[in-house]
Amino acid sequence: MSKWRPAEVCREEICALLKSAQQLTSGLDDEEIEKLGDIAVLEECDINCLLTREDERSRDLFIVAKGALSVEVHLSPKDTCTVSILKIRQGGVAGELAFLDGGRRSASLRTIMSTTIIRLPQEELEALFDANKGMGFTIMRNLAQLVTHRLRSTNFELRSRLP
Repeated sequence: MSKWRPAEVCREEICALLKSAQQLTSGLDDEEIEKLGDIAVLEECDINCLLTREDERSRDLFIVAKGALSVEVHLSPKDTCTVSILKIRQGGVAGELAFLDGGRRSASLRTIMSTTIIRLPQEELEALFDANKGMGFTIMRNLAQLVTHRLRSTNFELRSRLP
């Protein structure tokens, strides 16, 4: 049995989900949301479904439409166990680092319950940015704010653990 499968939904439903995902779509108008909806792929995932694997080469961006994801890392290269470092809930964005820098995945993404995600394929999203510079700027600014927020949160957490 497949762990994830395409969801059968209409374009208007995908656009409504995208509009509610303010971490990524804040500042976009309805026309830009519709363009994003044209490339979006809605997928339903069972619990414990691995969407991406740490160190793999893939650059798609994910939005949690319903449910939640765990961001997991290996503590060392030889370690077979992973540790959850972040939970991403409805409306949250995942996969931003590999999307932004083109590097390997820095963490694995695993569903922690039945989850519906919106996958934004990297090549199609970048082509959309090339054709719509203002939209590309807005989304990249939103991703920069997301990354800096997560980095600041990590900094504060690490400081609180120092002696």
